[in-house]
Amino acid sequence: MDIARKIAPGQGVLLDIEAELEYWQRVFPDTEFRDASLPFADFVPTIKFGYDCYLLFHRQPLAEVLPSLRTRYALQIPRHQQLEWRWADQIVRHAWGRMRAT
Repeated sequence: MDIARKIAPGQGVLLDIEAELEYWQRVFPDTEFRDASLPFADFVPTIKFGYDCYLLFHRQPLAEVLPSLRTRYALQIPRHQQLEWRWADQIVRHAWGRMRAT
């Protein structure tokens, strides 16, 4: 996840994760996530998870894959780095919306 640019294999989707993290850090104070009483750094693993899921599943509707992402999140993100699913769910949705808009 330290790679600045990621490409979905064989699918031509390019992601500049550093630019996306800069975006999130810029808008973070104005989002509902600030109400979680956690610093921005605590959201980074979940933000990266959202983009990774987009790269893996972007050809499918989010509504179709979202139920399985909760389980994937619990297995992939170390417990001490996990946010409450209500926050993770919103982050995944927001990340997908940003990618779909580009």
